[in-house]
Amino acid sequence: MQWSQNCLDKVFSKKYSPLNLLLRFICFNTHIQAMVLEIN
Repeated sequence: MQWSQNCLDKVFSKKYSPLNLLLRFICFNTHIQAMVLEIN
């Protein structure tokens, strides 16, 4: 889950550029999907 931790670091970073927002959105969706798969 190391990639996930890096993703979350980016999600909660202070940089609010459009590209960062897009990456944050993708990271968040990927993280949620991974959590759902682990639960199932």
